[in-house]
Amino acid sequence: MHQDQMQNELNKHGIDAKPRTNQQNNAIHLSFRQFANELNDAGWSLSKALDAGKINLELGWTEDNIKAIFKAVMVHQLPNKQWRDPDNPSTTELETVELQQCWEVLNRAMGDKFGVTLPFPSVEAMYYNAVYK
Repeated sequence: MHQDQMQNELNKHGIDAKPRTNQQNNAIHLSFRQFANELNDAGWSLSKALDAGKINLELGWTEDNIKAIFKAVMVHQLPNKQWRDPDNPSTTELETVELQQCWEVLNRAMGDKFGVTLPFPSVEAMYYNAVYK
């Protein structure tokens, strides 16, 4: 769904689109780190993931390369969004609904491609992980 269509749908239901929150920002960056750790633990080097088999270089996943992929998802999912800097879109420009939409696309792709999915970080999930893992 395009940004203006999404806004119209939200408005129909009396929902105001709001910028992403600081809590969402902290959560999304935590999820980038968690994805990097999970993918590395599962044995997926970045070069394997990108199918760059011609190079004998095993790169691990990092928060930064997960974030770069997330930014590519943002641009793809929100083609009509007017980014302040189109060459370097920022998560600070996302509305709460847009962040959730992009997160779901990234999470589904990671699951489809690598068998690694994560719940969006929350206080409840962090408590569960601390107690049961």
